[in-house]
Amino acid sequence: MIILIGVAAYFLTLPPTPPPKPTTPATTPVTTPTKPTETSPSPTTTVPAKKTLRVFLTAPIQMDPAVILDWASYQSVQNTYDTLIRLGLKGDIDPALGLAERWDISSDGLTYTFHLRKGVKFHSGRELTAKDVVFSIERLLKIGQGPAAIFAPIIDKVRVLDDYTVEIKLKQPYGPFLYALTTLYILDSEEVKQHIKPTGEYGEMGDYGKEWLLTHDAGSGPYKIKEHLVGERLVLERFTDYWGYVNPNAPDEVTILPAPETATQISMLLRKEIDITYTLPAESIKEMMGKEGIGVSNQLFGQQFVFVLNTKKPPLDDVHFRRALAYALDYDQARKAFLEELSQPAIGPVASYIPGAPKGVKYYTRNLTLAREELKKSKYYGELDKYTIELWWCAEAAFEEKPSIVFATSVRELDPRLKIEVVKKPWASIYDATFKIESTPHIMVLLSTPWYPEVGSYLEIKFHSKYAGKSLVHVSWLLNSTIDKMIDDALATVDQSERFAKYAKILDVINSMAPEIVAFDYGMAVLYRKDYIVSWPAGEGKPPYGVQYMYDFRFMELKG
Repeated sequence: MIILIGVAAYFLTLPPTPPPKPTTPATTPVTTPTKPTETSPSPTTTVPAKKTLRVFLTAPIQMDPAVILDWASYQSVQNTYDTLIRLGLKGDIDPALGLAERWDISSDGLTYTFHLRKGVKFHSGRELTAKDVVFSIERLLKIGQGPAAIFAPIIDKVRVLDDYTVEIKLKQPYGPFLYALTTLYILDSEEVKQHIKPTGEYGEMGDYGKEWLLTHDAGSGPYKIKEHLVGERLVLERFTDYWGYVNPNAPDEVTILPAPETATQISMLLRKEIDITYTLPAESIKEMMGKEGIGVSNQLFGQQFVFVLNTKKPPLDDVHFRRALAYALDYDQARKAFLEELSQPAIGPVASYIPGAPKGVKYYTRNLTLAREELKKSKYYGELDKYTIELWWCAEAAFEEKPSIVFATSVRELDPRLKIEVVKKPWASIYDATFKIESTPHIMVLLSTPWYPEVGSYLEIKFHSKYAGKSLVHVSWLLNSTIDKMIDDALATVDQSERFAKYAKILDVINSMAPEIVAFDYGMAVLYRKDYIVSWPAGEGKPPYGVQYMYDFRFMELKG
């Protein structure tokens, strides 16, 4: 999950409004799919015949909503599919943007009834109904990948009440359930069934359409897949029958490409051959600031620059060794190597400005005296020279290199016997390695973000054992039953203040275990053509509202 740099102005912004507390029956007002007042800028340019957008981004690995794990895939999937619940640019749930125009919650917090808007068309031309919602949820739970880790333990049953009404019953209360639904995408059930490969692991559902959905879509979103060459190019085109708001001057076609080397990105941006790129190192971003026609957006979505430690791989299986590394890191130099003015110190493995983040938490700072004391307590202290620690950073994200070098330098200063190797790895190799303890390196750079904007999302996806081998961010392999129980208890707490207090206790315990070292919180710095992109809400200093929405093309306005 994969991001860059946030400005201080963001930290003055109010946090997202919490979802309705499921303690008493609640109903949201019916809304119409007109222009969302707080999310959509008024168009100011003439609509051209065809507007194209070209984006350098980590190439999507998956386009199947039941399988997606990585941040880049989410950027594309959220443009092609809709969800029952969606967040607006103020960070709150916006009924004008989701498939559910209103919903009711039982007093015990276990039954959610969603009333769907009528007239929503899939890209196939079919109307979306309740049976598609039930199919999508059941498919997700059956496949058991991606967002299923959130929903499988809590959803009891889902059923159609009528064509436009769906009921979801939970096994136990789940405080942030509405926020979590922003990660559950709805598929065209008939379209998927028509493309099922008969041989597969899902019985009569064969492969459940997984092979077809890798390069096609069955969505109702504002864009549809025109072409997908996996790992090479994804082309999206506007869906003209989209039910909701799309800026009249939004892109008609979007091409997403994997980012080349830094010099090529800059050259193509200046020659107007590419419109957006985000993987540049700090010095390149600084160099481009103030260039005519070039804008720098600062997008805050709960990102953290993290060195994740494989807690099951010696010598990192020793907590004292991990704490020694945490005290050894030169945090100030790591921030300077990234982009210091658009980052801030961390409080641990949750961004300090996300709802539920505790105040006044003390985190590790550089202290070589304490680092050496912890190192001496380690069972590996007498044989430090027997281990070579590998630190992987992503080749497609050049900004990861210098902070990684700072980490390695800090470790070598801790004890000259320590051997650490900084390794540049392509994203595809990192992706493949993260699903097994044995193939996960000692340390890897993770650009960590929540699936939905609340601390519980971080804690669950990064540290709960149910995500082991199923999440690209659960690579510390903590596998701690006590932590699991604490997270489950917090998420089952409906009262928000009580839930947040429990998050603080969990954070204290996790910090003491040092399964990862958070170098800093940051926002994503993205270079773009401001002479062409007239308006881009996600890039204009809006509050954090959901990392998957960063590249939400429907709200962009391009110059004619």
